[in-house]
Amino acid sequence: MDELRRKQLRNMVAVGATSADSARLWMRSETAGPHELEVWPARAPTTIARVPIAITPGNVSDNTTSVRYPSDFPGVAPLKPLHRYGFRVRRVADGTPLGEGRFETAPAGPSATPKRYSFAFMSCHQPFNSDGVVSARAMRVLRLLPKTLADHDAKFVLLCGDQVYADAPGEFSLLKTWYAERIRPGGGSMLGWPVPDVRRAYQERYRVFWHMNEIRHLYANYPCYPMLDDHEIMDDWGSEAAHASAPFQSVQQGARQEYVDYQGSRVAASGAIMPASFHYSFRYGSLACFVMDVRSERAVGRPSPIYGRQQLADLQAFLRASTASRVVLIVTSVPVVHIAPWIADVGGTVLGTASDLPDHCRFGPYDQARNALLRAIHSHQAAHPDQRVVLLSGDVHLGCAFAIHWQGGTKPILYQFTSSAVSNLQKRFEIGLQGVGVQQFQPLSCGRKGPSARVNLLVGAGSTAYRNPFTDLNVGIVEVTDRGDHSNVKLKLMGPPKEDGPAAVEMFVSGEL
Repeated sequence: MDELRRKQLRNMVAVGATSADSARLWMRSETAGPHELEVWPARAPTTIARVPIAITPGNVSDNTTSVRYPSDFPGVAPLKPLHRYGFRVRRVADGTPLGEGRFETAPAGPSATPKRYSFAFMSCHQPFNSDGVVSARAMRVLRLLPKTLADHDAKFVLLCGDQVYADAPGEFSLLKTWYAERIRPGGGSMLGWPVPDVRRAYQERYRVFWHMNEIRHLYANYPCYPMLDDHEIMDDWGSEAAHASAPFQSVQQGARQEYVDYQGSRVAASGAIMPASFHYSFRYGSLACFVMDVRSERAVGRPSPIYGRQQLADLQAFLRASTASRVVLIVTSVPVVHIAPWIADVGGTVLGTASDLPDHCRFGPYDQARNALLRAIHSHQAAHPDQRVVLLSGDVHLGCAFAIHWQGGTKPILYQFTSSAVSNLQKRFEIGLQGVGVQQFQPLSCGRKGPSARVNLLVGAGSTAYRNPFTDLNVGIVEVTDRGDHSNVKLKLMGPPKEDGPAAVEMFVSGEL
């Protein structure tokens, strides 16, 4: 067996979506059969529930499942708002533990929201060297993450895409025929495989990429809210015409099914019908979050869709229902604002699929979809200028923070924060170009009849050493502070210390916004 596949996840538990009185708990077992879930209050570790969970032999989900406690188990003890709980899952037959973890429930409502709280966001977990061995340098931020999250008392974590890479490191890509045949001997290229076989290949990918203690600790101890991006299928998914062909569509179907098994089922129970889009929303007290899916419906053309009509309608309905929220988050795994349109258009046209430029939201064919999204946000902000509205993104392998100043009317400000990558080391030449590219911004236009905006990189508060953009490994922290009639937000990008120190270092802090 090659080095990349030598270590694989066997058993694991994770915390998914939480509310004031419920938590979705996910698990993976190396052996199907009867299991047991135990739950207890963290402050008084006396078990309040032991409930059975069945992982059916012969299932197609790689022995993964999720449950919602307590609603899936009538008659068990309820959960209380803003309380911490512990849980563990074990296999009944031999008592083998799958793992244990902790979670905190959400506030009972907006008025119960903590006066100050934080959450984290991150993307792009690919810690393997080109030889398939885990890089100690790539794991630096993840290794320090428990202390980073504890120091900030983070309430939840947003996973902004690319939590596995189907196509990296390059020599171990599922799209390499020699490598695919190690998984399915004699099967040839994965592009010719039936969907169930593709799904099984992606299942192994998750087991390989998540075997690290650092990943399992994060997922077991914080409510994590995921979203699919390109590498969970393949690089730049939906930005190449070939992806519409039958062989590629079979790969997409298998990859999306496996996304549900390992990630999507943490926010919703998996069903027999695969949705066209995985977008969803959730609330944490006075904060409202809409997580967009900008991959499942992406396609090449003029104009090119990034998302479907129903998703845009659902976002608009979410905004209408969030007028009383103090902070509104919109997660788009690919940044809406990143590089100037002329760079994306000229580079994308000249280099084509040899670069990632045709994948950026500012590439010309995406204008219509991008502008419709921005118009919806502007309309909402113009009517509710005291709200803090923030775009959160990943994908681009650097951290950066923009202010988008709408022109005219009440002139509200839209903020965009990007955190990437948490473990994917890039060559210095590549990240250097990225850092230059994001500084070549221009005034933002949303079409002839749409609003316009002035765009600038935020200046760090408190230290001349802060860097925006920041071109090393990072995780984003957002602090929310109650200021009476409104709430302010502050962004921190935490990165690795120069020496192998005990804590991540503030690489950029925005100040209160």
